[in-house]
Amino acid sequence: MKKSTKLLLTSLLLLAMLSISSGILHAQSAGDTGEDGIHVVLDGKKLTFDVPPQMMNGRTLVPLRAIFEEMGAAIEWDGALQTVTAKKGDTVVTLTIGDTSPTINGKVVPIDQPGIIIDSRTLAPLRFVAEAFGGTVEWSIPDNTAKITRHQADTAAVYVNPQLGFSVVFPAAWSGKYHMETTEFERNGGIGGAINLFHNPTIEELGNAGLLFTLGRAPGEEYTEDEPPIMSGASILLAREGGYTYFINFPSGVEYSEAVNSESAKEYKEWESQIESMLDSFQLIK
Repeated sequence: MKKSTKLLLTSLLLLAMLSISSGILHAQSAGDTGEDGIHVVLDGKKLTFDVPPQMMNGRTLVPLRAIFEEMGAAIEWDGALQTVTAKKGDTVVTLTIGDTSPTINGKVVPIDQPGIIIDSRTLAPLRFVAEAFGGTVEWSIPDNTAKITRHQADTAAVYVNPQLGFSVVFPAAWSGKYHMETTEFERNGGIGGAINLFHNPTIEELGNAGLLFTLGRAPGEEYTEDEPPIMSGASILLAREGGYTYFINFPSGVEYSEAVNSESAKEYKEWESQIESMLDSFQLIK
Protein backbone atom coordinates (compact mmCIF):
# COMPACT_ATOMS: atom_id res chain seq x y z
CA MET A 1 0.00 0.00 0.00
CA LYS A 2 2.74 2.45 0.95
CA LYS A 3 4.68 1.59 -2.23
CA SER A 4 1.62 2.23 -4.41
CA THR A 5 0.97 5.58 -2.76
CA LYS A 6 4.61 6.59 -3.15
CA LEU A 7 4.62 5.61 -6.86
CA LEU A 8 1.39 7.52 -7.43
CA LEU A 9 2.77 10.68 -5.81
CA THR A 10 6.00 10.41 -7.82
CA SER A 11 4.04 10.05 -11.07
CA LEU A 12 1.86 13.05 -10.27
CA LEU A 13 4.94 15.14 -9.45
CA LEU A 14 6.61 14.21 -12.75
CA LEU A 15 3.45 15.07 -14.69
CA ALA A 16 3.25 18.45 -12.98
CA MET A 17 6.89 19.20 -13.79
CA LEU A 18 6.39 18.24 -17.43
CA SER A 19 3.30 20.42 -17.64
CA ILE A 20 5.16 23.43 -16.24
CA SER A 21 8.12 22.87 -18.59
CA SER A 22 5.79 22.58 -21.57
CA GLY A 23 4.06 25.82 -20.63
CA ILE A 24 7.38 27.64 -20.34
CA LEU A 25 8.57 26.37 -23.71
CA HIS A 26 5.28 27.33 -25.34
CA ALA A 27 5.45 30.80 -23.86
CA GLN A 28 9.00 31.24 -25.13
CA SER A 29 8.10 30.18 -28.66
CA ALA A 30 4.65 31.77 -29.04
CA GLY A 31 4.61 34.67 -26.63
CA ASP A 32 5.10 38.37 -27.26
CA THR A 33 8.62 39.41 -28.24
CA GLY A 34 8.70 41.93 -25.39
CA GLU A 35 11.08 44.87 -25.16
CA ASP A 36 14.12 42.67 -25.71
CA GLY A 37 12.71 40.68 -28.64
CA ILE A 38 13.26 41.04 -32.38
CA HIS A 39 11.00 43.61 -34.03
CA VAL A 40 10.02 43.90 -37.70
CA VAL A 41 8.94 47.13 -39.42
CA LEU A 42 7.56 47.07 -42.99
CA ASP A 43 7.47 50.41 -44.81
CA GLY A 44 7.35 52.21 -41.47
CA LYS A 45 4.63 49.97 -39.97
CA LYS A 46 5.56 47.81 -36.98
CA LEU A 47 4.26 44.28 -37.48
CA THR A 48 2.89 41.99 -34.78
CA PHE A 49 3.01 38.20 -34.89
CA ASP A 50 1.36 35.35 -32.99
CA VAL A 51 4.73 33.55 -33.21
CA PRO A 52 7.67 35.92 -32.65
CA PRO A 53 10.87 36.00 -34.75
CA GLN A 54 13.57 33.58 -33.64
CA MET A 55 17.36 33.43 -33.66
CA MET A 56 18.74 30.11 -34.94
CA ASN A 57 22.34 29.31 -35.88
CA GLY A 58 23.15 32.99 -36.02
CA ARG A 59 20.26 33.77 -38.41
CA THR A 60 17.04 35.69 -37.77
CA LEU A 61 13.92 33.73 -38.76
CA VAL A 62 10.63 35.61 -39.24
CA PRO A 63 7.01 34.54 -39.83
CA LEU A 64 6.75 34.12 -43.58
CA ARG A 65 2.98 34.21 -44.11
CA ALA A 66 2.38 37.32 -42.02
CA ILE A 67 5.03 39.36 -43.85
CA PHE A 68 4.21 38.06 -47.34
CA GLU A 69 0.49 38.78 -46.86
CA GLU A 70 1.34 42.28 -45.60
CA MET A 71 3.25 42.70 -48.88
CA GLY A 72 0.13 41.71 -50.81
CA ALA A 73 1.11 38.14 -51.76
CA ALA A 74 -1.28 35.18 -51.84
CA ILE A 75 -0.08 32.13 -49.88
CA GLU A 76 -0.69 28.43 -50.51
CA TRP A 77 0.41 25.62 -48.18
CA ASP A 78 1.00 22.03 -49.36
CA GLY A 79 0.97 19.95 -46.20
CA ALA A 80 2.06 16.77 -47.95
CA LEU A 81 5.17 18.41 -49.41
CA GLN A 82 5.65 20.85 -46.50
CA THR A 83 5.95 23.63 -49.08
CA VAL A 84 4.84 27.26 -49.07
CA THR A 85 4.04 28.96 -52.40
CA ALA A 86 3.61 32.74 -52.46
CA LYS A 87 2.39 34.65 -55.53
CA LYS A 88 2.26 38.35 -56.27
CA GLY A 89 1.97 39.64 -59.81
CA ASP A 90 4.51 37.80 -61.97
CA THR A 91 6.59 36.66 -58.99
CA VAL A 92 6.25 33.13 -57.56
CA VAL A 93 8.18 32.15 -54.43
CA THR A 94 8.44 28.60 -53.08
CA LEU A 95 10.01 27.40 -49.85
CA THR A 96 10.05 23.88 -48.46
CA ILE A 97 10.51 23.25 -44.75
CA GLY A 98 13.97 21.89 -43.98
CA ASP A 99 15.30 22.71 -47.46
CA THR A 100 18.01 25.30 -48.19
CA SER A 101 17.06 25.80 -51.86
CA PRO A 102 13.92 27.97 -52.09
CA THR A 103 13.09 29.41 -55.51
CA ILE A 104 11.96 32.73 -56.94
CA ASN A 105 10.38 32.31 -60.38
CA GLY A 106 12.04 28.91 -60.63
CA LYS A 107 15.54 30.18 -59.82
CA VAL A 108 17.17 28.70 -56.72
CA VAL A 109 18.08 31.29 -54.08
CA PRO A 110 20.31 29.44 -51.56
CA ILE A 111 19.83 30.03 -47.85
CA ASP A 112 22.10 28.63 -45.13
CA GLN A 113 19.31 28.18 -42.57
CA PRO A 114 16.19 26.32 -43.76
CA GLY A 115 12.64 27.28 -42.88
CA ILE A 116 11.08 25.76 -39.75
CA ILE A 117 7.61 25.36 -38.25
CA ILE A 118 6.76 26.67 -34.78
CA ASP A 119 3.19 26.45 -33.49
CA SER A 120 1.87 25.80 -37.02
CA ARG A 121 3.63 28.88 -38.40
CA THR A 122 6.41 28.85 -41.01
CA LEU A 123 9.49 30.90 -40.15
CA ALA A 124 12.17 31.64 -42.74
CA PRO A 125 15.40 33.70 -42.92
CA LEU A 126 14.75 37.44 -42.66
CA ARG A 127 16.74 38.53 -45.71
CA PHE A 128 15.12 35.95 -47.99
CA VAL A 129 11.62 36.98 -46.87
CA ALA A 130 12.39 40.70 -47.19
CA GLU A 131 13.92 40.45 -50.67
CA ALA A 132 11.63 37.83 -52.23
CA PHE A 133 9.25 40.49 -53.58
CA GLY A 134 11.82 43.19 -54.27
CA GLY A 135 12.32 44.70 -50.84
CA THR A 136 15.48 45.55 -48.97
CA VAL A 137 16.20 45.11 -45.28
CA GLU A 138 18.06 47.32 -42.84
CA TRP A 139 19.04 45.79 -39.50
CA SER A 140 19.10 48.28 -36.64
CA ILE A 141 21.41 46.78 -34.03
CA PRO A 142 20.75 49.30 -31.21
CA ASP A 143 16.98 48.59 -31.05
CA ASN A 144 17.04 45.03 -32.44
CA THR A 145 14.75 45.95 -35.33
CA ALA A 146 14.59 44.75 -38.94
CA LYS A 147 13.30 47.49 -41.24
CA ILE A 148 11.96 46.21 -44.56
CA THR A 149 11.42 48.71 -47.38
CA ARG A 150 9.63 47.90 -50.63
CA HIS A 151 10.21 49.74 -53.90
CA GLN A 152 9.84 49.07 -57.61
CA ALA A 153 12.84 47.57 -59.41
CA ASP A 154 12.88 50.42 -61.95
CA THR A 155 12.63 53.19 -59.34
CA ALA A 156 15.47 54.69 -57.36
CA ALA A 157 15.06 54.19 -53.60
CA VAL A 158 14.98 57.31 -51.45
CA TYR A 159 16.52 56.39 -48.11
CA VAL A 160 15.70 58.69 -45.19
CA ASN A 161 17.24 58.27 -41.74
CA PRO A 162 15.67 60.77 -39.28
CA GLN A 163 17.81 59.52 -36.39
CA LEU A 164 21.08 60.26 -38.19
CA GLY A 165 19.69 63.33 -39.93
CA PHE A 166 20.28 62.63 -43.63
CA SER A 167 18.71 61.27 -46.78
CA VAL A 168 20.25 59.75 -49.91
CA VAL A 169 18.97 58.15 -53.12
CA PHE A 170 20.20 54.66 -54.01
CA PRO A 171 20.35 53.73 -57.74
CA ALA A 172 17.44 51.74 -59.14
CA ALA A 173 19.84 49.00 -60.31
CA TRP A 174 20.61 48.20 -56.67
CA SER A 175 17.02 47.18 -55.92
CA GLY A 176 16.69 43.86 -54.11
CA LYS A 177 20.46 43.25 -54.12
CA TYR A 178 21.58 44.98 -50.94
CA HIS A 179 20.86 45.06 -47.24
CA MET A 180 21.86 47.45 -44.48
CA GLU A 181 22.87 47.32 -40.85
CA THR A 182 22.61 50.30 -38.49
CA THR A 183 25.32 50.65 -35.84
CA GLU A 184 26.31 53.01 -33.04
CA PHE A 185 29.82 53.93 -31.85
CA GLU A 186 31.51 56.24 -29.35
CA ARG A 187 33.63 59.22 -30.43
CA ASN A 188 34.70 62.35 -28.55
CA GLY A 189 32.57 61.45 -25.56
CA GLY A 190 29.43 61.22 -27.69
CA ILE A 191 27.48 58.65 -29.68
CA GLY A 192 27.77 58.44 -33.44
CA GLY A 193 25.81 56.27 -35.83
CA ALA A 194 26.09 54.84 -39.33
CA ILE A 195 24.51 52.53 -41.86
CA ASN A 196 26.61 49.78 -43.45
CA LEU A 197 25.43 48.84 -46.95
CA PHE A 198 26.27 45.32 -48.21
CA HIS A 199 26.24 43.93 -51.77
CA ASN A 200 24.34 40.65 -51.37
CA PRO A 201 25.75 38.74 -54.40
CA THR A 202 29.27 39.18 -52.98
CA ILE A 203 28.18 37.76 -49.61
CA GLU A 204 26.52 34.83 -51.37
CA GLU A 205 29.73 34.15 -53.35
CA LEU A 206 32.29 34.67 -50.59
CA GLY A 207 30.30 34.03 -47.42
CA ASN A 208 31.68 37.30 -46.01
CA ALA A 209 32.91 40.71 -47.20
CA GLY A 210 30.43 42.46 -49.48
CA LEU A 211 30.53 45.75 -47.53
CA LEU A 212 30.22 48.58 -50.06
CA PHE A 213 30.37 51.57 -47.73
CA THR A 214 29.58 53.01 -44.30
CA LEU A 215 27.56 56.24 -44.25
CA GLY A 216 26.93 58.16 -41.06
CA ARG A 217 27.85 60.89 -38.64
CA ALA A 218 30.30 61.23 -35.75
CA PRO A 219 30.25 63.70 -32.82
CA GLY A 220 32.53 66.71 -33.33
CA GLU A 221 33.36 68.93 -36.27
CA GLU A 222 37.16 68.97 -36.15
CA TYR A 223 37.76 65.99 -38.44
CA THR A 224 39.63 66.40 -41.69
CA GLU A 225 40.04 64.04 -44.63
CA ASP A 226 43.47 63.14 -43.23
CA GLU A 227 41.87 62.30 -39.89
CA PRO A 228 38.46 60.76 -40.67
CA PRO A 229 35.85 59.67 -38.10
CA ILE A 230 36.48 56.01 -38.92
CA MET A 231 40.11 55.13 -39.53
CA SER A 232 40.01 51.89 -41.54
CA GLY A 233 39.78 52.30 -45.30
CA ALA A 234 39.27 55.62 -47.05
CA SER A 235 36.82 58.32 -45.92
CA ILE A 236 35.17 61.33 -47.55
CA LEU A 237 33.77 64.18 -45.49
CA LEU A 238 30.25 65.11 -46.59
CA ALA A 239 29.21 67.86 -44.17
CA ARG A 240 29.74 69.43 -40.77
CA GLU A 241 26.68 70.70 -38.94
CA GLY A 242 25.06 70.77 -35.51
CA GLY A 243 28.11 69.39 -33.73
CA TYR A 244 28.46 66.40 -36.08
CA THR A 245 30.68 65.40 -38.98
CA TYR A 246 28.91 63.47 -41.76
CA PHE A 247 31.05 61.04 -43.72
CA ILE A 248 31.19 58.06 -46.02
CA ASN A 249 33.80 55.39 -45.33
CA PHE A 250 34.96 52.64 -47.68
CA PRO A 251 36.42 49.21 -46.86
CA SER A 252 40.03 48.53 -47.73
CA GLY A 253 38.85 46.48 -50.72
CA VAL A 254 37.17 43.22 -51.70
CA GLU A 255 39.57 40.75 -53.27
CA TYR A 256 38.10 38.45 -55.89
CA SER A 257 39.92 35.28 -56.85
CA GLU A 258 39.53 33.51 -60.19
CA ALA A 259 37.29 30.97 -58.45
CA VAL A 260 34.68 33.62 -57.63
CA ASN A 261 31.85 34.30 -60.06
CA SER A 262 33.06 37.16 -62.25
CA GLU A 263 29.52 38.53 -62.61
CA SER A 264 29.40 39.31 -58.89
CA ALA A 265 32.82 40.93 -59.02
CA LYS A 266 31.80 42.97 -62.05
CA GLU A 267 28.61 44.18 -60.39
CA TYR A 268 30.38 45.07 -57.14
CA LYS A 269 32.89 47.19 -59.08
CA GLU A 270 30.06 48.75 -61.06
CA TRP A 271 28.30 49.74 -57.85
CA GLU A 272 31.54 51.28 -56.59
CA SER A 273 31.63 53.48 -59.69
CA GLN A 274 28.07 54.69 -58.95
CA ILE A 275 28.78 55.87 -55.40
CA GLU A 276 30.13 59.27 -56.42
CA SER A 277 26.95 60.17 -58.33
CA MET A 278 24.85 58.72 -55.48
CA LEU A 279 26.52 61.15 -53.07
CA ASP A 280 25.21 64.07 -55.15
CA SER A 281 21.80 63.21 -53.66
CA PHE A 282 23.05 63.31 -50.03
CA GLN A 283 21.10 65.85 -47.98
CA LEU A 284 20.90 66.80 -44.32
CA ILE A 285 17.42 66.83 -42.83
CA LYS A 286 16.00 68.37 -39.68
